Order: sequence, then C-alpha cells, then structure tokens
Amino acid sequence: MTNKTFYYILCRVSNSVNNDCNLSATNIIEKMREKLKEETNRPELEAKKTP
Repeated sequence: MTNKTFYYILCRVSNSVNNDCNLSATNIIEKMREKLKEETNRPELEAKKTP
C-alpha cells in the first residue's frame, strides 16, 4: 500500500468536513498538520496542561 493510498484511507476514515481526500498525499499531510495545530491551540487543552 502506497503512502497516497494510506492517507486517502485515513482521510476517508476521519471523514473531514470538506471531502478533499483526492488531494495529493502532501496536501493531506499539510491539512492534518494544520488540524493538529488547531487542536493544540485550543484554550481548554492549554488549561489542562497547566497544573
């Protein structure tokens, strides 16, 4: 299984809001990174980090 196929399946499974699963694997990785950044920047997560 190629990386592209893997990320396509991953994209289908996570079923992102806009179905951009046909983008190149690189674009999908970039979008996932952006999503991770958004999740990391959530205030409630920041609150949990501080003791």
